[in-house]
Amino acid sequence: MKENKSLNNYNGADLTPLHYNDDTIITTKMLAEVYGTEETNIRTNFNNNKQRFKEGNHYYKLEGAELKAFKANLEGNLKFTSKLILWTKQGCLLLISIFDKPITSECVDVLNKYFNTDEFAIPNQNIRFETMFEKLLKDCLEKNIEYSMKYSTRGTPRERYNYFSEYVTQYKVLGYRLDFYFPNLPLIVEYDEDYHKYQKRKDKKRMNNIKLELFKPIASYYECRPNIKTANEFIQHIRVNKGEEFDAITKILAYINCVV
Repeated sequence: MKENKSLNNYNGADLTPLHYNDDTIITTKMLAEVYGTEETNIRTNFNNNKQRFKEGNHYYKLEGAELKAFKANLEGNLKFTSKLILWTKQGCLLLISIFDKPITSECVDVLNKYFNTDEFAIPNQNIRFETMFEKLLKDCLEKNIEYSMKYSTRGTPRERYNYFSEYVTQYKVLGYRLDFYFPNLPLIVEYDEDYHKYQKRKDKKRMNNIKLELFKPIASYYECRPNIKTANEFIQHIRVNKGEEFDAITKILAYINCVV
C-alpha cells in the first residue's frame, strides 16, 4: 500500500491522490466535496444500485485490521470510522452515471486530474443545453447590434458593439471554467446545471475568488490594490437558469447596451 496524504482542498486542482492495493482511490467524503453533494446521497445511490457494483473493481470496503493499516497512513479525522468505502476510478464513473445531479466542468477537470485520465466528461445533454443557449445568445447579440446600429442616435460604430459583445467559452480561472466570459465588459455568464443550488455558500466564495483573480490585471493597470468589494462592483455575474434563458439574455443585452 502506497503512502497517503491528507486532502487539503477538495474543490481545487491540487489534490493529492490516495492509493490502495495499487489503485488510485477516493473516499466518499472527498467525492462528495468534489461533486458538490452530501455523503448520504452517494451512499443512497450506491445502496439502491448495489447489484451494479463489484467489490475490488468499483470499490474496496475496509474494516478491522485493513482499515487500521490504511488509516495509519492517512491524515485527517477518520480515526473513529469503523468501516470505509474507497472508490476506484471505475466506481466513480459508475456512480456519476446514476446521479440525478449533473456533473460540472470543474468537477470533470478535478476528477480527470486526480485519476490521471480523460474519461470523466459532461453528459451530452448538458452540452446540448449549453450549445443551444450559445446559439440563442449569438443570434440575439447579432440582432441587438443590427437594431442598435439602425436606431441609435449616438452614432456608435459597429466595431464598438462587436468589441463589447466578444466572449470566450469555457474560460479557465483558478482551475474553474466559466461557461461564457465577456472580457471587455467584463461580465461572467454561467449556465446553471442545478449544481449551484446545492452549494450556494461555496459558490459565493468561489465567485469572489474568480472575480478577484480577474480583477488583478485591471487593478494593476489603474495602480490600485485589488479587493473583493471593488472586484464585485467592477465585474458582473449573470447566472442562467434552465427555462429562463430569454430573461438572462435580456439582462446580458441590457448590460452591453448600457456600457456601449
